[in-house]
Amino acid sequence: MPEKHVMLSTKCWTRFMSICEKVDIQAQEVNHQTRPMAYHVHIGNLYYVPVTSGYGCVDICRFYVPYRLASEIVCSTRSGIGLCLDKWAHQLELLPTIHEQHPELNVNAESSDEETDKRQ
Repeated sequence: MPEKHVMLSTKCWTRFMSICEKVDIQAQEVNHQTRPMAYHVHIGNLYYVPVTSGYGCVDICRFYVPYRLASEIVCSTRSGIGLCLDKWAHQLELLPTIHEQHPELNVNAESSDEETDKRQ
């Protein structure tokens, strides 16, 4: 089985970075089992980041809209990764190193939204 990975566009990465803190809060609540959790956020290009109690992981998955169904209904594909909570915490620790080695990814989410608005 090949190693699982996700390749996000710069725009998806920027969106992902803007929600990391919220995702981490949800992951901590799943870890502490304070209440049932079903957090699901879209980061672009049909990629979503769901955090669901019962699984104990943070997923970064590509989803699709099933044929002839409403666009609000999305289903996951096999394309993506699931990070158990300790690997998620480790991923958060690696973010500064990723941005240090790839400065082109260190984009301010607000400025990227402004650039998108200017292009439209």
